[in-house]
Parts: sequence; C-alpha cells; structure tokens
Amino acid sequence: MSDYGWFWHAYPDQLVTCLTIPLEERVRRIRHIKPAREVEMRLRLLQPVRGSLPPAVVEAWRVYAEAEQALAVAQRAYDKASWQTHFAEIEALHREECPDCPWDGQTVFPGGLRAGLMWRNE
Repeated sequence: MSDYGWFWHAYPDQLVTCLTIPLEERVRRIRHIKPAREVEMRLRLLQPVRGSLPPAVVEAWRVYAEAEQALAVAQRAYDKASWQTHFAEIEALHREECPDCPWDGQTVFPGGLRAGLMWRNE
C-alpha cells in the first residue's frame, strides 16, 4: 500500500481523497485521536483506490494541490510583511478607526469566550 495517493474513506465525509500526509500518519491519527467506537470501521474502510479514477478528477486535484501550495507560500509572505514588519502601524490605525474596540492583541473577547482564536485557525 502506497503512503500517498488516492484512498477510499480516508475521512468519513469524503468518498475518495488523495492523501497529502503519509498513510502511516493518517492511521496514527485515527488510532490516537478518533473515538474508540470509530477506529475499527475507519481502518477497515481506509483502502487504496486500485482502479483508475477519471482523468479529469486526477487533473483537478493536481491543480488544486499546486494552488494550495502557492497559497501557503503567499500566506507566509503576507504574514511576514504585514504582521512582523508593520504591526505597530496596523495597530495604530486600528485604534484610530475602532476606538471602542475591546481587541486585546488576540481577541475581541478578552479573558472569555473564544479567547486567543484567530479567524484563520477556526
């Protein structure tokens, strides 16, 4: 069984998926993170696709994966340029434009609900 590639039921809400993590890591996550009552079925159904998927599906996945990699690079560049280099300027503009905002540097709910979450990590 290949570590990467197309698999049936790698995730319970997806019929077929191209794994982007090693199969060993997916199995580890199932065994250690998922509810015990689900583990046997998840592992039993996790099977490699042996036949040929429609070429259009495989090509669409390739394009998607390339776009996802490009997005990750762009996100890192954006984070570095905007937050590390210009953080003080952005915070000053925010204070000016949102004077009654409870933002504490991490959340608009200081010390309470959803503290510390950022929109990209939700």
